[in-house]
Amino acid sequence: MRDSGGYSGPGEGREGYWSGHLAIAPEYIDNTAIIVSFGSWKGGEAKQFAAKNPVDPATVEVTSGVAKYELYGYRHYKSDGQMWDSMALTHDPKLKINENEFAGCVLFQLAGTRELTMEQFANQRCASLTGFGGKEKIYER
Repeated sequence: MRDSGGYSGPGEGREGYWSGHLAIAPEYIDNTAIIVSFGSWKGGEAKQFAAKNPVDPATVEVTSGVAKYELYGYRHYKSDGQMWDSMALTHDPKLKINENEFAGCVLFQLAGTRELTMEQFANQRCASLTGFGGKEKIYER
């Protein structure tokens, strides 16, 4: 995040250095899913969510406009439909969004080749949003 002290964060001791971090990436186990990971969700703790029906981040360009991602909790499931405990051997577990764990919406817009505008809207549906609300943050890569 701009003015956050870079990867190591601000201040002495670097406690909470991650609060300025943001990642939008394929999920590491099921790379067909997109995960959005926040160093600070709603101004508090670090959280990560699965994006429902996301725009593929690899296709977004400066001219793409605002991308809206609805965010949910998620679990991994084995091919037999049982929830995977992340410990037992299984092949090709799949991520499934938990519809009961709706977190909110996040808006993204590339403002430059290395600059991303982001705003979180906790507990709000993307369909109800027409654009940024004035509390957006700028991330630089």
